[in-house]
This record gives sequence, C-alpha cells and structure tokens, in this order.
Amino acid sequence: MANIYAVKTTVGQERNVAEMLCRRVEKVNREAEELNREAEELNHKAEKLKLNREAEKFNHKAEKLKHKAEKEKYNVYSALVSNEIRGYILVEAQDKTEIDKSLRGVSHSRGLVKGKIPFAEVEKFLEPKSIVTKVKQGDIVELISGPFRGEKARVVRVDQKKEKITVELFEATVPIPVTVDGESIRVIKKEVSEDETSG
Repeated sequence: MANIYAVKTTVGQERNVAEMLCRRVEKVNREAEELNREAEELNHKAEKLKLNREAEKFNHKAEKLKHKAEKEKYNVYSALVSNEIRGYILVEAQDKTEIDKSLRGVSHSRGLVKGKIPFAEVEKFLEPKSIVTKVKQGDIVELISGPFRGEKARVVRVDQKKEKITVELFEATVPIPVTVDGESIRVIKKEVSEDETSG
C-alpha cells in the first residue's frame, strides 16, 4: 500500500527536486530489472543442467541477484509539484525509508516532513485549476519565471480565455505593461475591494 509524504525543498527548486528524484528512481529500478533478467537466465541455465553441481552454483547466484535487485529497487511511485505549496513536493511511496533512500544526494532536498499526508488533503492539488481565475485587477504578484523572475508587479488586466495577465513592474522607471502567462506568476497580496472594507 502506498502512502503520501511531504519532502521539504529549497523554495523555487521543487520541480528540479521532483525531476531528479524521478530520474533516479527510474534508473535504479531499470538496473534492478536487469538484475532480475540475469537471474532468470541463470535459472534457465540451471534447469538445463538438471541436478549438476554447476546447476547449484547458477541457482545460488540467481537467488543472490534476485535478493540484490529487490533490495536496491526503490518503491517510489510518483511525485507531485504544486505552485500552491512552495518549498515542498508530495511523494507517493511504500514507506518513508524508500523516499529517504531515493533522496540521498539529491541537491535542494531538505528532508522528509514527519508523518503521512491523508489523500483527502492531496486531492485538491490533483484538479487542474487555472491560476488566472484567482487573479483580479489590482492584485500584487511576483513573477516566478521568465526574464522578470523575482520582480514584483501590479495586475493591470486579466485575459481569462488566453490565460494571460498584463502587469506593470514596480521596479521599472517607466511603467510598461508586460503580458505574461498565468502560470508564471504568484499572487502575493489580493486587492481589497470597497465591499469587503465597508462590510
């Protein structure tokens, strides 16, 4: 049975950590499959030799290879990166020791958060939601990708259909509107409407 755990990462490096983790798991599991294939070949050779002393050697070697393959294999099934939880990725695995094994040496991973995460809490991140629907004119945002990464800006216009947002950068000497993808921003501060302040 799989469980879900949170892995702390360096902020802004969540996707890189998840990609490195997945590549490592794929590579190690591929190597474990190759060891299993070798073991099957040795078993096949042993069957041909019947009750020969060589057959015993092949069987013994095959058992060692199978044990090594099972020991080295990572039982990590998936990794989830969400823009809503910065500094963390969610990983599905058999248990936390599997994640610890697979994270050794992965840069920007800061360790495992104690405890399991219930699936009900993860479910909300699985539905694809456009960030543009949450952004309103006047909101203050931070650009998280592109040439203006790290810059803060005010939202001037929101195009729901194209999922584009036009912003004016705070640091620019001349306010020039810049249009960016909805995925390349993070809302820092929502604009408070007059209805909310009076009620």
